Amino acid sequence: MLRIIVPVDLTESSSNAARYAADMATALGGEIHLVHAMNLPPDPLQVPIPDYALDEMRDSSLTFLETLAADLKKRTNGKLSIGTDLETGDGESSIRAFCRWKQPFLVVADDAFQKWAPRWSWPFLRVPAQAAFHPVENIVVACDREDIHGVPGVAAGFLGQLRHLLGAHFDIVHFSLPGKAGRESPKPGSGTWIESESVEEGIRQYLASHHADWVTVFPKKGGSFHHYESLSENLLLECPLSAMAVHE
Repeated sequence: MLRIIVPVDLTESSSNAARYAADMATALGGEIHLVHAMNLPPDPLQVPIPDYALDEMRDSSLTFLETLAADLKKRTNGKLSIGTDLETGDGESSIRAFCRWKQPFLVVADDAFQKWAPRWSWPFLRVPAQAAFHPVENIVVACDREDIHGVPGVAAGFLGQLRHLLGAHFDIVHFSLPGKAGRESPKPGSGTWIESESVEEGIRQYLASHHADWVTVFPKKGGSFHHYESLSENLLLECPLSAMAVHE
């Protein structure tokens, strides 16, 4: 069964991402797993936490997960399989280990978790605050000059599966800063080429005349949003739509 994992951090924004994932999983015949990590000090001997405080943190986290799962069960009329999991330790490491165990088709989360996407192996959908899921008709596949020959192979396989599930149309768009397009241009019929002073300006320019529901980007191996020179990664940070990172 198609499995979606939703990291949550006890906020309304992450609860909304869970609602989004639940509606999507219901539409696709999938299941979701809600996971929360209790962040503890790296060295509990140096920063001791009383047992009663740990119990309160654990009880509060479990109550949040159980309440959210019950709300989603009611929202989907009991049709959706929903799992919950409470991890202890570093948030990213704990949830990454959970994903290695469950091997999700997709990770869905709010803005608070988007910084993890460049380092993860699983497709990662960032859901803006207050966004609601609706049938996905058009997905912009945003490429920078390093992806000029087309969508990377592994990503192409995932996107092909996603297109089959959603019945969506893909629009391939190549972004570059003025004068930075390089020697090559996209092959005829391979997509649209946009030059703009910033990634945000470029995507807004495109969306002004084209309808889109999601934007997909390809983070580069070994890079990060803040240090790797990739226009598509910057786009994920600034995109007003739900944006998905798919690794090569």
